[in-house]
Amino acid sequence: MSTNGKAGFSIREWCFDAGFSTALYYKRQRNGLGPRVTHVGRRTIITEPASEYLKRLDLEAASAPGHAEFA
Repeated sequence: MSTNGKAGFSIREWCFDAGFSTALYYKRQRNGLGPRVTHVGRRTIITEPASEYLKRLDLEAASAPGHAEFA
């Protein structure tokens, strides 16, 4: 499923694109590590595309103390 160009994603769509299970998504959200979301009524809309979220995770991991690059 390609969701490029969309303004918002359902949890199911986003998890599919990110390769996450919904359980992992909810766990990361509970821990404050999930993607950016907005709430519209009772719906949760994920406003950060999975590709951007995964890039952000990579950058955060690379800048973490103790990170070593392997050649």
